[in-house]
Amino acid sequence: MSASPSPRAPAHGHRLHKTRAIVLISAVLGLLSVILPTQAGAAALPPPPPTPVFGRTIEPLAAYVPGTTCDPTPKPGVVAFKDMILKRYGGVDWGISNNNCGVVQEHKEGRAWDWHMSVYSPSDVAKVNSLLNWLFATDQYGNQYAMARRLGIMYIGWNQRLWGSYRPQDGWRLMSDRGSDTQNHKDHVHFSFSWDGARKKTSFWHAPAYSGPLPAVLSVYKTTYNTQKGTVEYPYTLVAGRRYLVFAKHAYLYATQGAAGFAADPECSQSLTKVWSSLNLVDWLTHSDTYLDLKVNGQSTWMPTISTGGGCNLKDHTYAMGIAPTKTQKLNLRTVDVIRKDNRGSMAVEVREYQR
Repeated sequence: MSASPSPRAPAHGHRLHKTRAIVLISAVLGLLSVILPTQAGAAALPPPPPTPVFGRTIEPLAAYVPGTTCDPTPKPGVVAFKDMILKRYGGVDWGISNNNCGVVQEHKEGRAWDWHMSVYSPSDVAKVNSLLNWLFATDQYGNQYAMARRLGIMYIGWNQRLWGSYRPQDGWRLMSDRGSDTQNHKDHVHFSFSWDGARKKTSFWHAPAYSGPLPAVLSVYKTTYNTQKGTVEYPYTLVAGRRYLVFAKHAYLYATQGAAGFAADPECSQSLTKVWSSLNLVDWLTHSDTYLDLKVNGQSTWMPTISTGGGCNLKDHTYAMGIAPTKTQKLNLRTVDVIRKDNRGSMAVEVREYQR
């Protein structure tokens, strides 16, 4: 797979082609139909969205998780992405959600967005190309598709072709003709997101608080949180307008009453399947994403310091979160758990205050 900013059309062509030359021509034409205007007079590419400063840690490419539930409420990560793209490029918002719950798709879960752009407009195609180049570019650490990974983009549909993060080696795959420009994604770009991306739990939105060069540390406070406790207030003050970086570490057991229990850490947990995830059964039932999370003064936008996939760190269960308080208050910690008496274990918490 080339490390070029734009993904390539599949090199194998279509089964109907009989010669290698025709296959090559087909691949080249497929690429041009995705990343070049369909009219003469290509417009200059506008600048991409502003890029935060990131460290080396990055999410893997998103796995394919199709829509299976009916919860069309627009998810915060999709809303934030939409707002960012419209602010940078303009265009028309064709919507995030729909109530067509009889179809397997991400719109019905509020984790897909349609951006009205036309393949017949050189100006529109230039804007789409600018965005795609930015999403698929290799970053300074050698990470391919860096922004697509940091945003949790699962697949993109445009100009009757589909790019999937779960099949990057195939590049842009030709879609069957569905009979209209809308169905063939010629009058809009479709973006579908992973659950972490949809819930704004990816590094694009949170890593800038602790990635890259940091200013001098003004103070450090360390404590331990007993997971059997509710909200605990500590003798350390978070001052409004100042910048803090919070680290939380260690896994603990919950639901141990009459059973071996399940494991959880500041962000992720196990359930009946014993599979670690940032979303558990209660999250699915309540349309939440914080059950069993550790909250710091009401916030729980944790990012793994080492990503092992799915927003989790199964190597040492250490997470980080940036906080910029809007009001001065004592540090308080709590786990989002309705039954704490059967919890076993604690989490280490460290708060660092940085110079503004």
